[in-house]
Amino acid sequence: MDLAQSFDDVVEIAARAKDARSGMTELIRYLSATAGEFIAPLQAVDISEDVSQVSQQLEQLVRTEPPRNTLNAFYFGLFDAVDETGAERLGYYIAGVDRYVPEDPDTLCDPAWWPEGRYLRSHALDAVKMAELAAAQAARPDTKEFLGYAGQLGTALIVTRFAATKLGAGSRCVVGFDSGDVTEISVAG
Repeated sequence: MDLAQSFDDVVEIAARAKDARSGMTELIRYLSATAGEFIAPLQAVDISEDVSQVSQQLEQLVRTEPPRNTLNAFYFGLFDAVDETGAERLGYYIAGVDRYVPEDPDTLCDPAWWPEGRYLRSHALDAVKMAELAAAQAARPDTKEFLGYAGQLGTALIVTRFAATKLGAGSRCVVGFDSGDVTEISVAG
């Protein structure tokens, strides 16, 4: 499995999506080629509703904890988490940086805007994590790794691209894993 190629593939899928639904349809088709039946939880998500809910969360956050005017990028980070019941889940949050340099992802490490309400909830990202855990339980480590990388990143890119419109025209958004790989995505207008 070539994770570098899957990175390029999901970035391209998200970038050319006309809307969240068509982007997710194409992403699901792409993921199905490797993950087959495991992506059923993702197929069940109403992506338009999910994007709307994430957009509302962002709108509320910006209203209650406004970002600084000095920010040059918003970072949407992904990380492995455990909820209050001990269940694994996928963490997703927003932060803002004022010195982001695309050639140096470490510039995302010291956010200038780190709001209390930064953690976002996406049903699509929850569904990807469910699919990943199902693959692990079925002793399919390659499928689990693929979903934990391409599935998570592709879904986060689509959700972010279409939910972050409330951040303002021309907002620079970077999506990626706290553990490393990140990419910039233009927000749908």
